[in-house]
Amino acid sequence: MGRAGEWESGGGERGRIPNSQFPIPNCQLSIVNYQLSTVNFSATSHFKP
Repeated sequence: MGRAGEWESGGGERGRIPNSQFPIPNCQLSIVNYQLSTVNFSATSHFKP
């Protein structure tokens, strides 16, 4: 959970995508990807045979 906070505070200029038509900071995309991977991991570990 701590990594999400690091992305929020550590985003800013470094987190922005240069020359992109999507005005979405990279840090937000990283948070979404992290949450998706967390859900995916918990699902796979929960249904592990």
